Amino acid sequence: MKSWLALTLPVAVLSTVSCQQLSKAPTAEQEIEVFEFPNPLEIEDPNETGVFPPRPIGYQKASKPVFEEDPDVLRDNEANLLRQIAEETEQVREALGGRYGFITSGRTETEKERKTQVSEPMTTLTFYSYAFNKAIDVLMTGNTVTDIREYPKGYQPPTSFDEIELAKQMILKSEYGGRVVGLEVRGIITESEDDHRHIYLTFRKPDRRKVLQITVDMTADKIVLAEEK
Repeated sequence: MKSWLALTLPVAVLSTVSCQQLSKAPTAEQEIEVFEFPNPLEIEDPNETGVFPPRPIGYQKASKPVFEEDPDVLRDNEANLLRQIAEETEQVREALGGRYGFITSGRTETEKERKTQVSEPMTTLTFYSYAFNKAIDVLMTGNTVTDIREYPKGYQPPTSFDEIELAKQMILKSEYGGRVVGLEVRGIITESEDDHRHIYLTFRKPDRRKVLQITVDMTADKIVLAEEK
């Protein structure tokens, strides 16, 4: 047993020496770094505290963080109100036509910029007109529409929850309606050869298995492709 230890000990010591010192035998003066494990965590006795699972001694319950609202982010009730006002404005209705989808809304200027001006907050609402096949920005100051800007045809902003719901309702009224009831749906914008607004929808069961993949042409108000899984 002693002879085995004598043979293996130098190997263990050499493994702690740097590569530059491998050709030299370690001396007694060389220090070998030894890692020390921390002391075991001290735990409260649940029989004394009545708390289970047991907690570390000195445990303190963390306080809830306080979140401040960002003045540059529209709250849902503000966004809904501004959208309603915009959609009821005659010039906006004419620009959108009979069929359109709501995309997004947001402040045009920051809180810091507003503090240096007398005017009310400025907001931009983005819609997509299916009737005219183009994206449209509606600019508002306070609760008043101040400008309407049209994007060039071919520009496709990202889709929105509202628009995906419109596409879903189109499918529910189609021959595939009975198959998508109760399924989860996700959608993304996909390319089209005619610059129409196409949305690619994936319907899944709760276990995440795909059931249907359907592409809808929002501009033409029709289904262009359906693939069953």
